[in-house]
Parts: sequence; C-alpha cells; structure tokens
Amino acid sequence: MSPLSAVVLHIAIGVVALTGYWIALMSRKGAVLHRRAGRICLGALVLVGLSVGPVLFTRPGRFDPGWVVQMIYLTLCLGAAAMIAFTAIRFKSSPERFRGRAFRALGPVLLLLGLVVLAAGLAGGDPVARFAGGEGHINRAAARAGGDEDVVPNRDRHRDVA
Repeated sequence: MSPLSAVVLHIAIGVVALTGYWIALMSRKGAVLHRRAGRICLGALVLVGLSVGPVLFTRPGRFDPGWVVQMIYLTLCLGAAAMIAFTAIRFKSSPERFRGRAFRALGPVLLLLGLVVLAAGLAGGDPVARFAGGEGHINRAAARAGGDEDVVPNRDRHRDVA
C-alpha cells in the first residue's frame, strides 16, 4: 500500500465515521436512524483506528518517534471514545457497570499520554504535538499572568482604528 492510498483510505473511513456521528446526533434518540447511524459510526471508528497502522508504516522519510507518539495517542483517544459509546449503550441500565474499572482508568491514562505527547512536542519542536499537548495555552496564560503583552498576540490590535 502506498503512503497516499493509506492516508486516503484513513480519511475516507473517517468521513464515514463523522457522517454516522452527525446523523446519529441529529436524529431522534432511539429511532431506527439513530441506532443505524450510531452502529455505522462505531464500526467506522474501529476501522479508523485500524487504518492508523498503514498510515504509520508507509509514511515516507525518516522515522519520527514524536509523530508515532502523537498517532498512538490519537488512536487511543479514538479507542476510548468508541469504548465509552459502546459501553454506554450496552450498560445503559447499569450505570455502575458503565463506570467500571476501565472507564475510571481512562482519565488518568489519557492525561499521562497527553503529557507524553506534550513532552515529545517540546523535545522535537513539533508544533502539532506542542499545541495538542497544551503548550500554547500554558504559555498564553503565563504571559497574561505576568503582564507580558508582547507574548499575547492580537490583543487590542485594532483599538485605535475608528
């Protein structure tokens, strides 16, 4: 599989997942359309996760651990969303089972992995990982707290124009 075909396949499956998501979201809860669209979305989410492998392994150029960490993190977030959707339906009459060990473990695990993505982005200078990990928000908050106007762009830029 070529790198381009792996990415095109990944995007096409993602479009199916997003379409199913929006149809389920906009349809009446519990209706046949809602359930069918939700199943399509959930199945496509699984396929999107599986399609990350070919995207990773056919990527041209040198090996980039930071990029791999980002993809693994995003795939795990996708898996968490799919798991929550599936278990919410399966255990809708049993909230204590829905909020079981796996559900409670997701928050700390995803937080830890988010920090790993941030560290990888900071170490490698990757702007996507730095943004996804929150560095932009942290820097902006620190600049505002310290009164450093030069670090906070676009602030009151057009106030004198009238």
